[in-house]
Amino acid sequence: MGIQGSGKGTQARLLADEFGYSILEAGKILREEAASGSSLGKKIDEIIHGKGELVPDEITKELVKNFLNDIQEGTPVIFDAYPRTLVQLHDLEEILKEHNIANYRVVYFTLTDDEAMKRLLSRRECESCKAPTSDSAEEACKKCGGTLVRRKDDEPEKIQKRLAWSHKETQPVVDAYEEKGVLIVVDGNESIDQVYEELKQKLA
Repeated sequence: MGIQGSGKGTQARLLADEFGYSILEAGKILREEAASGSSLGKKIDEIIHGKGELVPDEITKELVKNFLNDIQEGTPVIFDAYPRTLVQLHDLEEILKEHNIANYRVVYFTLTDDEAMKRLLSRRECESCKAPTSDSAEEACKKCGGTLVRRKDDEPEKIQKRLAWSHKETQPVVDAYEEKGVLIVVDGNESIDQVYEELKQKLA
């Protein structure tokens, strides 16, 4: 957990590469559905890219359930950026019970709003394959030769809107997990390597 730009996705991929986790990236599965051309995808695309808003909880819950149903039972999973509201927390608890998952920990990456804005404005993805990268826009995506562009939802006003929403809606989720005694806090303002070392130490 953490505000946009706090490094959740980057740290999740590092853990997955080293320890073999499967990653449920809420934002990614929403963007993939949006790009699919389905009726649901078109609705999601308008919400994310047209309005710069977050997708309703019931849609996200359905996609999360589909993801878990599609992977092999017993596969360790990292939930990236989910849950983000108290409603989603309740939804996830229901989903975890259905899959007999009771042992988990929650990592919260702290980050200032100024640093979040700086990181998000410099974030790029491949225009063709949508692969995320921190490289400059002038370089081509190494996977497919496409051009790197700023994501549609990373315009300044949309970022500010999402940050304000996160502070209002996600902080109660962080507080709830802290009360449960499962919360781990990591300083997300440091370099990727420093954050990863602190993360592994606190997860050990």
